[in-house]
Amino acid sequence: MFERKKTYNFNTLAPSILGARYENMKVVSILDISDAMKIENVISKHANLLTIIDNLPKDPGDCDFISFMNSSGDIVLLANEYIDQNSIEVVTTFDLNLTIPNVTTEDTALVMAILKQHGYNNVIITN
Repeated sequence: MFERKKTYNFNTLAPSILGARYENMKVVSILDISDAMKIENVISKHANLLTIIDNLPKDPGDCDFISFMNSSGDIVLLANEYIDQNSIEVVTTFDLNLTIPNVTTEDTALVMAILKQHGYNNVIITN
């Protein structure tokens, strides 16, 4: 089961509607149907999935809805029952410190540009 504030990768059971794979999804909250409905129309989404996902409860009120935040800061709402439980991976992160000896100011700018190009925007460079 998902835990609040942890980050996960996983596949869905309805890739044609929900998308196939989600990566680096941080759990914001776990919601019941009334709170989930404040975010989006989960009843309509659930109805579309009934013929696609085997053993999906007919009543969306029987599902646990999870509010995720992706790496862009967007909120994605999925029921736990829409997720392939065998595909769930906990993403472990850590801070990386490295030293590059004998660099110039131009090297520093180049390293920063390369890191940003690859999505590392929260970088601290010290001399």
